[in-house]
Amino acid sequence: MDDAAVAGVRVKAVGLGIPGLIGSDGLIHSSVNLRALEGLNLAELVMERLAIPVVAANDANLNALGESLAGAGRGLDSLVAITIGTGLGSGLLLDGRLWCGAGGFAAEFGHTTVVPDGLPCPCGNHGCLEQYVSAAALSRHGGGLAPEELAVRAAQGEPQACAAFETLGYWLGTALAGLLNTLNLQGVIIGGGVAESFGFFETSLRHTLSQRTFSQIAQGVVIRQALLGDDAGLVGAARHAEQMAE
Repeated sequence: MDDAAVAGVRVKAVGLGIPGLIGSDGLIHSSVNLRALEGLNLAELVMERLAIPVVAANDANLNALGESLAGAGRGLDSLVAITIGTGLGSGLLLDGRLWCGAGGFAAEFGHTTVVPDGLPCPCGNHGCLEQYVSAAALSRHGGGLAPEELAVRAAQGEPQACAAFETLGYWLGTALAGLLNTLNLQGVIIGGGVAESFGFFETSLRHTLSQRTFSQIAQGVVIRQALLGDDAGLVGAARHAEQMAE
């Protein structure tokens, strides 16, 4: 296929970041927050229009790849990048490579069960982590206040707001402990809108990890706030497309 021209720039390939379970063939098997996409293969549809290679992957996976290349994950060979927003997305790198699993569905950390028979999740399970660690979850922890308002109140030391962030940190640490005990990762990168308030739940997160992981693992892991924001996915998608086009 020939390169395509976009605004005078030659484009060799396009990468798409999509929330949900994206197969290695680009088929969208499930998208909890964008149900209309399910069953589509956007990569094929876009490729038909552009006539150049187009690849699709889970957006959180691409965020992880972007942060590892140009953000807070630089220098780390193994990490999980967690995006806390509407839901909880994650991407996993092992030995410097994005790990997508046998079918492309790996690293759905947000759907780890933390409370058996807990709150219902749109995925069909109950007690998924993202029901306890997300923007909506933070609001519930804080009595229905918006995350932005809770951040303002937490900065002023209001007990209820501080407790909401501490609760979020507790649940994140509880689930993350299992992942770290299993994989002994070098780093944890935390991004997304809620991560802008990382300082309000960092202590709770680290305390929970210290209680639930081996001390050697807890002391060795690097926990950082993401640096690239929305650009992480762009960097990751560009690199993923480049690799697939090589």
